[in-house]
Amino acid sequence: MQTLRSGERLPPPLYVQAPERAPRDTPLNVQSPGDATVCLTCGHLMVFGEDLLLRNPTDAEIVKFAGDKRLLAVQWARGMTKPKPG
Repeated sequence: MQTLRSGERLPPPLYVQAPERAPRDTPLNVQSPGDATVCLTCGHLMVFGEDLLLRNPTDAEIVKFAGDKRLLAVQWARGMTKPKPG
């Protein structure tokens, strides 16, 4: 399992490297500068920089992402998969 840290580059999915192998119903979702991602292990929010390296969000980005329903859904799903104490 690979751990990503700030400044690490994500490898492109196989279908971005070879678009002809992409399933027909799969959009070519490629990260863009300013897109957010969430660590599924710890829940840390990171942002793709201009060079597509992960970085911590700015204060303005934190405010922008605060009510994003997609990010809230990811955090909710993370919470549902974590073992309950006790």
